[in-house]
Amino acid sequence: MARPTHWGDWASSQQLQFWFDVHDGGRATAGIALRGLRVELAASYLTDALGDLLRAVVRIADGALEADCSWDEEPGVYRWLLRRAGPAALVRIVHYDGRRAGPVDVVGHTVWEGTVPVEDLVAAVIGAAQAVRSQWGAEGYRDVWQTYPFPTEALAALEEYLADGPRISV
Repeated sequence: MARPTHWGDWASSQQLQFWFDVHDGGRATAGIALRGLRVELAASYLTDALGDLLRAVVRIADGALEADCSWDEEPGVYRWLLRRAGPAALVRIVHYDGRRAGPVDVVGHTVWEGTVPVEDLVAAVIGAAQAVRSQWGAEGYRDVWQTYPFPTEALAALEEYLADGPRISV
C-alpha cells in the first residue's frame, strides 16, 4: 500500500493500513492505522525492520500463538508484539525510550494496538513490502538499507498464504 497523501485518508478505515518507506542512510518510516487509530514509526538499519516484521507475520499466519520483532530507531526501540486468537491477530506496538530492558508494562508504553483478521494483517504487510520492492528493487533496497537484504523469502511465503490459505513457514 502506498503511503497516503495525508493521514485523513485513513481516518475511518475499517481495514488495517500499513506503509513502509526506506530512505537513504539506512532509515525508514512506517505508518499503521485502523479505525482512526494511527501512528507513525521510525527504524534504522541496526535491525532488519521490514524483514523481521514479515517473518513475525509469517509465524502468526502459520499458526503460532505469539511472535514479535523489534525496530531500533537510535535512540529508542519499537517492539511489535503479535498474538493470535483464532482467525484474528492482536497487534501491539510498544515504544521504549532506550534499549529494551525489563517487562513491557514497566519500561515501555503502548503506542498502537488493534485486533484484525490474520488475513488483513498479511495483506497489509504484503502491500507495504511490495511497494518497497517496486520502488527500490532487491539490489537498490540493500544499497539504501545498508545492512540487510530485501526479505524476498518472507514476502513470498506471505503471498503464498494469501493465494493458497494457511500453513506456511519460513
